[in-house]
Amino acid sequence: MIRYMVNLLTVFVMFVGCANGQCGGSFHLILGPADRGTGFRPTLEDATPWGDSWGASVLRDDDGLYHMWVSVIANNADMEYWPVNSYVIHATSTKPQGPYVYVADAFPVFAHAADVKRGPGGKWIAFLTGGVGDGKLGSSSYGSAIDFNEDGQPTSDVNIEASTEATVLVTADSPYGPWSDPIVILEPRELLDGIDANFSAVVHEDGSLVGLWRTWPEGSQVHWVRAANYLDPKTYEWQEQETPLLETPYDGHTPDGLEDMFVWYDQGEKIYHALFHDMVVPEGERFHDALGHAYSINGKNWVYTGEVYTGEATSTVVRYTDGTTTRSSRARPHLLIVDGQITHLISSEQDPEDGRNFTLIEPVLRVEFRRNSEQENALDDE
Repeated sequence: MIRYMVNLLTVFVMFVGCANGQCGGSFHLILGPADRGTGFRPTLEDATPWGDSWGASVLRDDDGLYHMWVSVIANNADMEYWPVNSYVIHATSTKPQGPYVYVADAFPVFAHAADVKRGPGGKWIAFLTGGVGDGKLGSSSYGSAIDFNEDGQPTSDVNIEASTEATVLVTADSPYGPWSDPIVILEPRELLDGIDANFSAVVHEDGSLVGLWRTWPEGSQVHWVRAANYLDPKTYEWQEQETPLLETPYDGHTPDGLEDMFVWYDQGEKIYHALFHDMVVPEGERFHDALGHAYSINGKNWVYTGEVYTGEATSTVVRYTDGTTTRSSRARPHLLIVDGQITHLISSEQDPEDGRNFTLIEPVLRVEFRRNSEQENALDDE
């Protein structure tokens, strides 16, 4: 049964002024119900011991096949072991929601949070957090992947904290690889508050790059980056690490901040956009999850529009086609964009099903974007 004969994507772009100091600006991503069993869903019964699944990039190739690069946790491990055991597999589907079928291991332990984009001449470019040794992708600074005994207990004692592995990029002429040796573009261990950088970027046809990355002073703090040549780290221009991209409370000095950026470029409107996992904890609350959005005209000055409206009371509500609902924290948000049109939202950290965290894909029915003209003007004056 074909549930959606036509993608009802409509984009409204408006300029809004301010009245009584209250500025506008918003991003609506109206979601349809997702089919159960789609996306990428490891179970406790899987023959392949890849444990939890935690977010993915999905792109459609020139022949109409959908390619997914998804983080999984080796040796049937839970997500808590990701800084040691994460790696990235390649899976494909003939349908955008899936289900996706394993093809091959794309990036070995340790690799995490792949952001795959198309670049100049159709090149496939993957930005990711990865262990690097002798110029190759390899184990993290914690060592080899942890094994587990029959009772599910680790066979080695490792004090796991955050990941401080490098941000790297690799390229290929095909989604199947082979992928190039990694180019290190950011080394968090050289920063004041460096952890895995959640790096995301777009690469233009001329090879220039616009992206976002993060540090962690007291919470996750976002910064801009631009480059003249994405393949040459010497051309990268980084925002000063102690300067937040956004103002309070999104400045990295309130728990727990903005993370998991996904950056894309609207070629028609000439605007950069980003989705975030918004964890900024409101006063009086213990935690917070939401899907957040920001945009930029030049890739350097960004306007945060707040929580994305998905058609539900909160952006964490997920509806299934069978009438049931679940919850998503909206970690690792990505978009499937086909011929410039946003068609699906990909996210991780749902309420576990079949004993595992899984990667969810939901159809996008409509997009509405409203610009904040006053804040844009204020940023231009800085």
